Amino acid sequence: IKKGCMTYEKLADGSGVKFTFGFPKANVYIPVQYSIVGGAFQAEIITDEIKGVGTYPYAIIDIKLLPYFGAANESQEGELLLPDGSGALIEFNNGKNHNDIIFYNNMT
Repeated sequence: IKKGCMTYEKLADGSGVKFTFGFPKANVYIPVQYSIVGGAFQAEIITDEIKGVGTYPYAIIDIKLLPYFGAANESQEGELLLPDGSGALIEFNNGKNHNDIIFYNNMT
């Protein structure tokens, strides 16, 4: 995002903020809303407000919202809390990776 290509405004209900990210070379402007709803963080692309400006705006093929949200590098210390169901606490850099077996059902 280049300087001057982003605007923001507070949401009327006071729950968060809406940013509009501008990509002038592509003639595309994408609004993203960040808020707290029911005590939880929520991020949303406001798809019906995406604007193509000019004669030939580019087509949007794919958008990834917060693709690295919750990610940590190899030297990062800390935990990630998953408050779903009974909850889970995942420690960063605990030696496990996505190839480890998470659930095992002994079928014998």
